[in-house]
Formats: sequence, structure tokens, C-alpha cells
Amino acid sequence: MNGDTTLAPRSSNGREARSRKKKVSSGNGGGVYEDAMGDSGDSIRRNAARSDRAKMRKKRVHKSRSRKNSGGRSSNSSLCVIGTVIFALYMMVCLIFFRNLPGGDDENARGMRGLVRRTKEKVSQFRAKHFKAHGNEVEEVQSEIKEEVPVQKSPIPVGLWPVSIRDEDGKFEEIVHPGFDDGHVKMSVPSFWAEDPVAIHENKLMSRERALSIGTCITPDPDTGSNTRGDKCPLNERTVFVAIASYRDWQCVDTVTSIFEAAAHPERVRVGVVDQIVDGEDGSCDIPHSPCAEDPDQPICLHKNQIDVYQMDAELAVGPVFARHIGQRLYRGEYYAMQSDAHVTFTKGWDVDIIEQMEGKHSFVINYLFELTMTRSSPKDIMLPRESFKPPVMKWPSYQHT
Repeated sequence: MNGDTTLAPRSSNGREARSRKKKVSSGNGGGVYEDAMGDSGDSIRRNAARSDRAKMRKKRVHKSRSRKNSGGRSSNSSLCVIGTVIFALYMMVCLIFFRNLPGGDDENARGMRGLVRRTKEKVSQFRAKHFKAHGNEVEEVQSEIKEEVPVQKSPIPVGLWPVSIRDEDGKFEEIVHPGFDDGHVKMSVPSFWAEDPVAIHENKLMSRERALSIGTCITPDPDTGSNTRGDKCPLNERTVFVAIASYRDWQCVDTVTSIFEAAAHPERVRVGVVDQIVDGEDGSCDIPHSPCAEDPDQPICLHKNQIDVYQMDAELAVGPVFARHIGQRLYRGEYYAMQSDAHVTFTKGWDVDIIEQMEGKHSFVINYLFELTMTRSSPKDIMLPRESFKPPVMKWPSYQHT
């Protein structure tokens, strides 16, 4: 070869040894030669190999991207196909179901049309039943709703007869006993008939109309079925409540007996007793002298469902006021209400007499009882005629405010 380039010797492994422009001594020791070691050829080969590797990388990247793109499109297509199949199956099931709905002999009454028609008929029936709009027009119904005045719930409970606190399980409430300053003694007492009594009387004298909306009658109204009938209730059917506060009074049972035995209409009388006794020593006001099994004709036995007795320990008694307070809690909407001592004998026809006086424009009746001194062997022995008993009467309405 010509020039100053010499061939590089081969290495022991058969590859061509390469060097970057090394200075070597010639064999004749005369000069220094620059051995290019095929520098330009090696550069060309390296560039060509680098270019080939870059092209291979591009091909691999292109193939990988192509596979990903083709895979995503195929998965989306599969999901679309599956969704379409599910929707088609659902529609077929719905069509079969609605087509087989029972509806009668009419062909139009079957399937979806029949279901729609029956739904419209039920809606029309509902509107006709619950709205008074003529023609069942939507506009008329809406106008009725707008014009309708909201009805407030009355504070007056529904009047019932017969009635008893024995039918009111769970309506008792706990109050603090007024005789103990520290409040550690509590009592379970009947709740008031009305949840909010002040909402009824409003801390003022009630009008006649308001009072008549409370009183009950022993027979319900034939048209409304309500026992609260006001002036429409006959005088002999108007209910009477008698409250009694008794403190260890052995005559209490005789008083209750006299109430029912002397009344002209005992079926309309209800007695509520607050019986303050010592258990084991005192008798109860609702237990007659003879057992009802032996003598069922005793007044207490005949009218036992019209007697409510609230018993409390005599040690908790703090005077008649607190006992009468509990007695008023036994009231349940009777037409007339009164209170009596536990040692009283009632005159014959007392209920008719008092009601006649009340309806005779008297405000209310008060009687200071006179002493009756006679031995009693039977309740009938002391039934006085009405003419022998002339109770004083407060006649002026102004006294109601005292």
C-alpha cells in the first residue's frame, strides 16, 4: 500500500487491533510514523452500526404502539357488542312480560296498553275520591288546594263514653311531691285529659259554645258517631263526673254507694276517688261491704266500670288541696263535673236536681252540707226526698270570677 498508513497487526483472538493515532518506532529505528490504524474506516463503520441500531429501535417502538392501539380498539368494540346484546335481551324480556299481563277479554286490555289504561283509571278514581273538584281537572284540584285553609289541631280531645283511666296504660306521668322541699319524693299520677289544658280555657271563663264542645253524652250522635253532642244531648243522657278526696275515711264506700243508688240516671255518672289509706288497715272506696259474688246487685258492683280509684299512701297526704288536684286529673271530658267529701249521703234524684239548677241560668251550685244523724242499716234508709233538701245556690255570674 502507498502512503504512510500501515496495517495494524491482528490480535490473538482474530480481531483487528485498533489504536487512536499512536506514535510508534519503525523497525529500522530511523523515524516516527503516525499510525492511523484505519481511523476513517472505523468511523464509517461505527456510524453505520449506530444508524442501524436507531432504525431497529424505531421499528420496535412502532410495532409496540401498533399493538396497543389495535388492542384498545378491539376491547372497546367488545364492550359495545356485549352492552348491545344485554340491552336487546332486556327489551325482549320486558316485551314478553308486559304482553302477557292479565287484563280481561278485551285485546286492548292486555299488555302495555292495558297497564297504562288501568293506571289512568286508578288515578281518576283516586282523584274522584279525595278531591271534590268537578270533572277531576288538574287546574281545579290545584286551585282547591291553594284555597284550602289549613286546619289546626284542636286542643280538646275526643269525647268518649264509657271511659276509665284503667284503659290508659302508659299515660301516667311523674310529678314531684309538693310536701318535700328537696324534691326527692316523686309520684306517678294520671295525666290530664288534655295535653295542654290552658289551650282549652285560655285562663279565662269559657264561652257556652266552648264548654259545649267538651261535654260527652252517654249515647253517640246517630249521624256523626261522636259522644260530644252539645245541646243536642238530652238532659238525662249528659254525663256527670264526681271527684272525691278521701283520707282514711271509712264512710267513703258508703258515699260511693249513695251516689249511684240515689241518682235518677246512674248509668251517666262516673266517680273518681283519691283514696289516701294505710295499706292493711283501711278499706278501699270501691270494695263493697259484701263481695260482689255474694251480692251482685250492690250499686258498686253494678257500676264498678264507672268507678276509678287512685290509691296513695296516707303518709304522703298533705291536705285536701293536693288530693283534689289529683282528683281533677281523673276527669275525662264529662258534661258536668263536681266534687264531694268522702262522708256524704246523696238525696234521691240528686243528678236531675243539680242539672235543673245548672240549666236554670245559675252559674254554679254550692251546698254546705247539714249533719245527718241517724243509724244506717241499709242505703235505702237514708234516701231523703228532693223536697226536704233545699241547697243554697249562687245565682249571679259575677261570682264565677271570685
